[in-house]
Amino acid sequence: ASTANLADDVVLLTGGTGSLGSNILARLIENPQVAHVYSLSRRSSGGIPLDVRQRKAFEREGLDQQLLAKSKVSLLEGDPSIPLFGLTSNVYQEVSSS
Repeated sequence: ASTANLADDVVLLTGGTGSLGSNILARLIENPQVAHVYSLSRRSSGGIPLDVRQRKAFEREGLDQQLLAKSKVSLLEGDPSIPLFGLTSNVYQEVSSS
């Protein structure tokens, strides 16, 4: 008897709104080996919400925007060059303990 391979990989991706990052994000969401994806993107200088920017990036790349609705993906705005990536301490703790 074989045992099922449980999804247990957790990934932190930066730059998910770019061309390469969007494609990587889509593949990670589709990958059954990946339990959860945290996608960290910088805040927009124009104030455009991250979910809007991410959907537009998927549209631009011809990717399935429905993937973004899956519970295994968390879109986060922050900055990896500052303490706690600019996230709240609760969110940072969740990401770092995953």
